[in-house]
Amino acid sequence: MKTDISKLMKILEDRITSEPPQRIDATIIDGMFLIQTMTDLPSTFAEIAKVIISRLSSLSSRVDFVCDTYRHPSIKDIERTSRSAVVGRFILSGRDQRRPKEFHKALRSESFKTSFEK
Repeated sequence: MKTDISKLMKILEDRITSEPPQRIDATIIDGMFLIQTMTDLPSTFAEIAKVIISRLSSLSSRVDFVCDTYRHPSIKDIERTSRSAVVGRFILSGRDQRRPKEFHKALRSESFKTSFEK
């Protein structure tokens, strides 16, 4: 008989007592999730970076901005190919470079993400 995981989780959670932390020392953010949720994006990469830093610096004294990467070939490669989301090579030439008009679509490109994260 297979145990219902949600029932097990409920039992375990009922045994735990916890309190919210008194202070937050560090914050870890999924960088790509944060970027993909941003609306009304500035036009240049420098301005985008300023918005990200402004949002993150208010969270705690230490912030780790982490972006996932996938080794090639990966399942993500196959998914991108199947939905025709593969974009050509992208080179970010500098902070004043204007972002692509379809910025969120460009985020699906591994080449774009790699350049953007640097």
